[in-house]
Amino acid sequence: MAITRGIKDKLDKYGLNLPVDRRTRLYANILKKNNWTETQYVSYLKQTLKKYTKKEKKFVRQVQDTNYRQQVAENVRQRNIIPQRYIGSIHAVLNFVDLNNFTTTKNNVISFDYNLKEFEIPDMVNAYVDNLINDILVRQYENKFKKVFASKIDYNILHQCRKDKT
Repeated sequence: MAITRGIKDKLDKYGLNLPVDRRTRLYANILKKNNWTETQYVSYLKQTLKKYTKKEKKFVRQVQDTNYRQQVAENVRQRNIIPQRYIGSIHAVLNFVDLNNFTTTKNNVISFDYNLKEFEIPDMVNAYVDNLINDILVRQYENKFKKVFASKIDYNILHQCRKDKT
């Protein structure tokens, strides 16, 4: 039985320095020392590689388990954050493009008062501005503008209160 390219590659991958060339003295010495035939030596190499691949899979599994546990812990921590009351304002600069491609600009200031988690604030601000744009397009200026978009969005938190657990 010959030593295949796959066996040679795996030996290199795991850094095992075992002889694979029949023409070397080291190869012949290992066969004589252990009273092996070439087939027995190839099966020894395969068994050795199985041990190393098993160790590698075990290590990979441990890393995956650790990553999964860290991800679950992060999700639980995010879920357990207590919402706080945020009071502030959103400043949005809206650009209106009418049917003649003439652009006008309008500043809008919207106040808000919400109980949120801190990482939810940008999503809430974007939703507010999207609702404002949809309201302008659909209800107020039905066929006057072909496009309305926000060129600048800022938000300021004026007051932040921690909600009590009662």
